Amino acid sequence: TISGKKVHPIAIDISSFSAIKTLYPDFTGLPEEQKKFIGVITDIALMNIFLFSPDNIRNSIIENKKIDASISLRNASLDILEAIDKIHNDAGKYELFKNTVCDILNLEDLKFISQNISKPSTTENTKKKSDEEKVLRIYLKRYGSEYAPIYEFSDGTLVIVAILAAYLSDNLQYSILCVEELENCLHPSAVKKLLQFL
Repeated sequence: TISGKKVHPIAIDISSFSAIKTLYPDFTGLPEEQKKFIGVITDIALMNIFLFSPDNIRNSIIENKKIDASISLRNASLDILEAIDKIHNDAGKYELFKNTVCDILNLEDLKFISQNISKPSTTENTKKKSDEEKVLRIYLKRYGSEYAPIYEFSDGTLVIVAILAAYLSDNLQYSILCVEELENCLHPSAVKKLLQFL
């Protein structure tokens, strides 16, 4: 420390932000500007990263599993169907989600199904809540076509739905949403509409 009176042993592999907490518990003794700076940098450092590769999205929807995103501590798994289910519980938010997906992808309709089904029971006792399983499905309808499960659609369609589900879900805890290489699997008109919406 500046006074030279205190010594704080800090492991060589610890991050500088963790070291700040050791040196200045509760930021006591730091100028206000530095406290704000550390707060912002910490938010950025701890921000969730959702890995939305089309293959991961498709597999998670088909198998109704969370996307495996365990490459680093900063990565966060987002179960897209579960996120849409939570959005679905808020009528206004769901309407926004549905209309935006349909507008960006030029679709006639989107249907989301959230249903509790009973598992086969081996006992004759009354069915318990634990005997139920939640089934989540999302279907899209092109103009002049029948409804089809979302996993039958293009990579770009899956990415748009995943981005909007993340954007409108409670999992997005910060005010920054960064999307890398958005143009990879999207039509230019879809990219333009998505950017306008965001």
